[in-house]
Amino acid sequence: MSWTIDPPENDEGVELDKAIAEAKSRDILMFCAASDRGAKQIATYPSKAAPNKIFTIGAASAWGAADPRVGDLSDITLTFPGDKVDQPGSGDGAAKEVSGSSVATAVGAGLAALVLYCVQVAILLASDPDQEKLRVAFTKLRKHDVMLQAIKDIGTSEKSNHKFVEVWRLFSKKTEEREKTGQDRWIELVADVGRTVCSRL
Repeated sequence: MSWTIDPPENDEGVELDKAIAEAKSRDILMFCAASDRGAKQIATYPSKAAPNKIFTIGAASAWGAADPRVGDLSDITLTFPGDKVDQPGSGDGAAKEVSGSSVATAVGAGLAALVLYCVQVAILLASDPDQEKLRVAFTKLRKHDVMLQAIKDIGTSEKSNHKFVEVWRLFSKKTEEREKTGQDRWIELVADVGRTVCSRL
C-alpha cells in the first residue's frame, strides 16, 4: 500500500479498518508507506489501523540515511532505498528518478516476496525429511512478527538505529558465487538463501 491518507473525521474509515482487520486475521503480510511530512507527522492510514501488524516503511538513501521527510523513526518499522531511485521509462525508454516512502514500500514488499520465493525453491529441492521442516518455516514466515525478525536477521544498520536493511549481507555472496560458477548453479543458490533464512527462525 504505497499511499497514506489522514484519519477521517467521521465514520468513513470504518470499512478500511475492517478490511485491514480481516487481512490481519488471515496472516496477510501488509506493507504501507510512512507519511513524508517531516516534523509534521500525524498517524495516517493504513498503518494507523494496525500499527503492530503492518510494516510501515520509510524512505532512505542507498547508504542507509533516513530521508528527513520521514520524521521520527520510532513510528517506522524499517527503511529501504527510496531516494532518487531509477524508475524504468515507458514508451520513450527514458528512466526517471522517483523518491519517497512509497518507493521504499515497493522495495520492502519485494524483499519479503523474494524471501518467501527463496524458501519455496528450497522446499522444491529438499529431500523428504527436510521438506516438512521448510514447509513449517514457510508457514511461520507468513506471519508479521516472524517475517519482521527474518528481515532484521538479514542485517540492519546501526547508523539508522537498526531500521535500514542491508540486503547485501544475505544476497551478495550468492550473486558472486553465481558469477564464478555460471548459470547452472543459480537455482541451488536461490535455495541456499531460503535455507539460510529458515535456519535463523
